[in-house]
Amino acid sequence: MQQESIDHQPQSVAEGEDIFRRGSVSLLSQDARALTLCVGTNPEQVVTLRADGSTACTCGGSGDQGCAHIVAATLKVAEDGSLRLLRQEREAALGHEMLLALSRAMPGGESVRVSAILRLFEDGRTGIGLQIGQERLYAVRSIPELLTCYSRGLPLELSARFTYRPSLMRFSKDDEALLAMLSSHLPQRAEEEQEPREHVPEEDGAARPVSEGRFTLLSGAFLQSVLRFFETRPFLLMADGVRQAQACVRTVELPLCFSVSLEAGAIFVSATGAEDMRLITPDARYVLSDGRIVRLHGAQARVCRLLAGMGRTFRYAAEETEDTLSTLLPALSTVGAVVPQASLSCRLISEPLKARVMIDLAQGNVEARVELHYGRQVLRPFEAEPAPANE
Repeated sequence: MQQESIDHQPQSVAEGEDIFRRGSVSLLSQDARALTLCVGTNPEQVVTLRADGSTACTCGGSGDQGCAHIVAATLKVAEDGSLRLLRQEREAALGHEMLLALSRAMPGGESVRVSAILRLFEDGRTGIGLQIGQERLYAVRSIPELLTCYSRGLPLELSARFTYRPSLMRFSKDDEALLAMLSSHLPQRAEEEQEPREHVPEEDGAARPVSEGRFTLLSGAFLQSVLRFFETRPFLLMADGVRQAQACVRTVELPLCFSVSLEAGAIFVSATGAEDMRLITPDARYVLSDGRIVRLHGAQARVCRLLAGMGRTFRYAAEETEDTLSTLLPALSTVGAVVPQASLSCRLISEPLKARVMIDLAQGNVEARVELHYGRQVLRPFEAEPAPANE
């Protein structure tokens, strides 16, 4: 309710003016959002006049209803100008925030940059760290703290030589996209401190992002989002004691080779290649190979997950060798090279399958005869008693 437009009852206005003239109004406290005044003597009431124009009184008066205490308090702050000053400060703060919001939307003029570091720990965990600065980059000690300062326009001191000041410094569009992605998974510092920890379910507490030094640990959907983000953006990779720049996370096919042999009628398969592969996500969609983080397509990711978890050799029983080979070999060829044992290779037909149709005239009718040529083998599937024939 705007104080200037309160439609007070005549009795409330008269009583309020009388309280004000007696000097029974005093200021209790004030902050950036409201003035709190003590009104009257028998009994005393507390009136709150907010910068947004709303009012409240401990006697129950508020809003359009008003009361004599609100009238007296309004006259007091109008006389000393404190309410006008409060509103001017609020408008100035809004103007500052508006300018900050508009400056981020303007092209060019970036004055601070962000560099992300993905660290692969020896125990299998993955973490992300940030560095920000201008000519020189400085390590960010806490990513949630940086996100809080970024969203609220608060300064953050990173070293004696550099302080991040959101009101004066701007990020590029790519850097803002990185901060927005991290903000969608990490709570801001104030929210984190206010949440009660003793009532958090165990599974929720386990999924909550934690830190290892200045690195925020990644898992689950958070890890997938970060790796997907860097499929199109550069980052620094720390793994096995080596720190190197990586242009992006590329989708590749690892050089797998499957050696297939027969042992006492059973099929034995041994996989080689990409021995240094290390899983980053449990589904093997993202792995570390040759010192780089890469993304695997679905079929090879499923195979690599099994190879990493269960070993690189597997076998099939001898009961259905032919059916197994007819299914296994084409499937393996979709994820790597297949090398059959010499004795097995000579038993496999690798010729192309060709269909032929012969048309003939029999007793005045046109007849068609279909033959399937598989190497030197000929199959006639539509004969009454199909039997293979050799040509």
